[in-house]
Amino acid sequence: MYDESDLEIVDPLEHIRERPEMYLAGGDTSATALANRLLLDLQTMPGALVICQQIGDWTILGSDRNWTEDVAEPREVFERVVSYRRNDQTGFHAEVLLAALASNIALFAGDGFESIQGDAKVPTEVLEFPSRYPELVRCIAFTREQS
Repeated sequence: MYDESDLEIVDPLEHIRERPEMYLAGGDTSATALANRLLLDLQTMPGALVICQQIGDWTILGSDRNWTEDVAEPREVFERVVSYRRNDQTGFHAEVLLAALASNIALFAGDGFESIQGDAKVPTEVLEFPSRYPELVRCIAFTREQS
């Protein structure tokens, strides 16, 4: 019989780093694989405008819909596994994978951005991306160092 002493609290980000194959096909942690996983979240919103672009080392994804609208605090999706239910399936927001594996993350809202992770200077071209597409309500830009 198991009791409370048999349980181990696991940091979700560290768990993802140690076992990426559980979360990404073949354990591929490249920027492309991370962008593809985030695109899966966006595909659950029928009719949504989704834009993905590479600018230098930065990958940017944006949509005219907020795909994390089910979360009261948008930053939560980067800090822990926040589940959601769409199309009769339960999943979790891909942002937690970015937090575990990306080097730098910037979240754009309105005219500004928030650095979620890393200390790299966000290039002007990346900062200007949301203003080129004013219909976008949520944009995420990230870099991933090659491992």
